[in-house]
Amino acid sequence: MDNITMLDQSFLWKDRIYPPEEKPDKLDLIVKGRRGRLLCTCFRSGGAGRHPVVVICHGFPGNEKNLDLAAALRRAGFHVLSFHYSGSWGSDGNFSLHNCLEDLETILEMLVSDPSIGADPERIFLWGHSMGGFLSYHTLVKQSESYRREHRLKPVSFRIAGAVLAMPADFGVMYQMAEKDPLLKKETLGFLKEGADWLTGTSGELLYREAAEYAGERKMDQLYHYIKDVPLLWINGLEDDMIPAEMILNRILEQSEKTGSCAIRRADLKTDHMATDRRCELTEVTAEWLIGQCRK
Repeated sequence: MDNITMLDQSFLWKDRIYPPEEKPDKLDLIVKGRRGRLLCTCFRSGGAGRHPVVVICHGFPGNEKNLDLAAALRRAGFHVLSFHYSGSWGSDGNFSLHNCLEDLETILEMLVSDPSIGADPERIFLWGHSMGGFLSYHTLVKQSESYRREHRLKPVSFRIAGAVLAMPADFGVMYQMAEKDPLLKKETLGFLKEGADWLTGTSGELLYREAAEYAGERKMDQLYHYIKDVPLLWINGLEDDMIPAEMILNRILEQSEKTGSCAIRRADLKTDHMATDRRCELTEVTAEWLIGQCRK
């Protein structure tokens, strides 16, 4: 039985039986990044051969790691890789948005070059929450053929098959909004400082200044034309007072309509930014979409 056939959403909430030699396992990995060690865990599903892989990109600063999602997707038939960015949760180096983007590139390169992972290079997906959605989005943009031609970059060796963006944060939009409102700027700096206290080599001020680099032409809606044909599941929290739909999602949907794209699926969950009371629904919506993409 091939591993696409083995994908089964009914096992999200129950265990499945595998042959003894094909049971699920877990790989604890230390990947060599550009600033030293990147700490990773690969939750490998049972069954022989290569599997679709979901790379979880956690948010800022990483207190919610979405490992409940990882365990459920593994039961459904996916390999799931969770990792920590430079300067976070034991990984070496200093934390910054730029470094996080480089770290994600390093992880993707490792996935397709290390046969011990058992990754299907044609079915590698990103799952990004909040800041992780921002990183996933910008990584898709940088992978696109048109972006690489414009910036005279070499073609990529493989392409990400799609991404789930769960309440993604657009740091450029957040910066622009804060610059127009002194009270909001104070709150934003406070939020960034609180998160930076968990991290290495950064501060709220440093992160705020870096966010300015993603304003203007680098806002997510301004970059959408690069990835208009990439399959996306955009999970929106109807009670998300941190990243409401009018901040980012509605702008992206406007761009999608202008380009005639139909590659975005929107899923509205009646929950907050962390999907605190809708973890099962978050998992089920994710699994349904991922399995559907694998079977196309």
